[in-house]
Amino acid sequence: MTGGLKLGQALSISWNDSKKGNVPRALALLLALTAVLASARASLPVSGSGETISVIVRKLPGSGAQPERVVEGLGGEVRDHIGLIDAFVADVPDDELVHLRRSAGIHSVTPNGRVQLLSENGGYAPESDPGSMLNTSNSVKAPYYWHKGFTGQGVTVALIDSGVVPVGGLTGSGKVINGADLSFESQADHLRYLDTFGHGTHMAGIIAGRDAGPLTEENFAGIAPDARVLSVKVANANGAADVSQVLAAIDWVVQHRNDNGMNVRVLNLSFGTDGTQAYTLDPLAYAAEVAWHRGIVVVVAGGNAGFGTPKLNNPAYDPYVIAVGASDTRGTYDTSDDTVPEWSSKGDGARNPDLVAPGKSIVSLRAPGSNVDLSYP
Repeated sequence: MTGGLKLGQALSISWNDSKKGNVPRALALLLALTAVLASARASLPVSGSGETISVIVRKLPGSGAQPERVVEGLGGEVRDHIGLIDAFVADVPDDELVHLRRSAGIHSVTPNGRVQLLSENGGYAPESDPGSMLNTSNSVKAPYYWHKGFTGQGVTVALIDSGVVPVGGLTGSGKVINGADLSFESQADHLRYLDTFGHGTHMAGIIAGRDAGPLTEENFAGIAPDARVLSVKVANANGAADVSQVLAAIDWVVQHRNDNGMNVRVLNLSFGTDGTQAYTLDPLAYAAEVAWHRGIVVVVAGGNAGFGTPKLNNPAYDPYVIAVGASDTRGTYDTSDDTVPEWSSKGDGARNPDLVAPGKSIVSLRAPGSNVDLSYP
């Protein structure tokens, strides 16, 4: 089978909404910051006490070094230059500011005030973000099971994806185990095992991420925070892989599932390809079945309707695997108002998702500098 396979169809991708016209969080923050900068423009004093203050001096085109000489002539001191806007920072006596503003070659003089980025509690607030792992875990009642002792302890989840970067939340002792790197980047020492696309790290955080310390609202935690992740990399920086690479990865997981006490009990496949033939004939679906019969629970994303058909992706359309669709919690813990987003594959009536789980704008761990991180900041 020579068809290609595309990652990024998982139920947990947080960048789907950025393609649907919603204002990304980063853009909203930028707009808020612009408002802060505008409001921070304090008016310059007409007269002062001679106290030195820090200002930003913008120069007019062609003014050369004249503005700098004016500042020095007024008893001030020129500091850092800002080439992007043809300006410089200067310390100037406040009673000379009016004179400075009226000098030749000066476009504007602005107080170098403090700027505070606008966000709740001075940072990301998981309790108020509908897509945070805190709210996602609560919506599926995961903390209830944690308190019963079901945290994933002793279980390894195999993740065939784009690799995993050891970022905070995934750096505990033995948290991430690197299996085979079957991607086209495996021959590059600086890329081997690492997530240049950004999807694998995101998924690993959802599955088993955990900050050091207790399971509290302040600490990041995935759904199975004490599980280990076996990362088998197949995709490159574009999130693409051949089906043959995935077949080799599933085979590797099955062959090595009990190495060194790993105890691989779950295989996560957050990708898919178009199932154009019966699952009984398809090699990818068959490989997933073999893993199932070898004692591994195979969990597959149903798909994001990427092929223009309600049919589930391959291998999700195989009835042996657990096919998962996405739900939109609408920011509440009450499931009565949940809906299935239009982009989540519904199935064709013969084979439908076995269950749905929160899948809209889920916030997880990022791989700094990866394709997704740079494309959807």
